[in-house]
Amino acid sequence: MYVKPGGAYTCTLNDWEAQVVKKQIADESVVGWLRNEPRKPWALSLAYYDGEDKPMYPDFLVFRKAGNKVVCDILEPHALS
Repeated sequence: MYVKPGGAYTCTLNDWEAQVVKKQIADESVVGWLRNEPRKPWALSLAYYDGEDKPMYPDFLVFRKAGNKVVCDILEPHALS
């Protein structure tokens, strides 16, 4: 989703994350995806409570067509929740 002018989007994925992305982009309804980088000013965080309020940064945001809309799936392959 974020590409330098004239460049390509790059990020580092481990084997497990790469498999998740590969499976997602195989879906023809997918129009884009983003590696959600923890603690960046633009990153999506979800609040949770574990004795104190803490942010959780899911790994991927996957955007897909749903009828005439675009929806965002939030994926965190490292957590079963």
